[in-house]
Amino acid sequence: MIKLVGLLMILISCSLGGILYGSIFKRREDELRKVYRKVIDLENKILYSREPLPYALTEISEGDSTEVGAIFFNCSQKLLNNEVDDVYSAFLESINMSRDKLTLKDEDFRIILDMSKSLGKLDEDGHKKIFQSSLALLKRNMEEAHELTLKNGKLYRCLGISVGLVIVIIFI
Repeated sequence: MIKLVGLLMILISCSLGGILYGSIFKRREDELRKVYRKVIDLENKILYSREPLPYALTEISEGDSTEVGAIFFNCSQKLLNNEVDDVYSAFLESINMSRDKLTLKDEDFRIILDMSKSLGKLDEDGHKKIFQSSLALLKRNMEEAHELTLKNGKLYRCLGISVGLVIVIIFI
């Protein structure tokens, strides 16, 4: 009886390990989608509502308690409190504060940082181009993340179950 319970625990733990590891891909896809929406909101606030950047960042981060929202909120606070010299530094510090809690890759962060280098330094047409290119890159990364979710998410779930079954069979 104890052996059966032990084998069942091994099978369940291996299965859960595979499911949890496979969910990392889905989390990245969801975080990229949130960043994409935040950039669209930021574009609308800056180009069409003509709000100053720190206030626009504060507004788009309101009601979002995720780490993606925290990046934009921390950036707005750094700009409002004059803790940094430029927008790039504010985004860099905010990203570094949240980097460990997110599943985004360095290339995803690089898109945000490249966009932030030009914010506040260009005219309206320049901002439109920067937002368009950033959104295009984010969209490409979202599609890539979706493909990885479909492929690797299922792979790791099946792999976890398979490893658990192999271990159970070996112990029987």
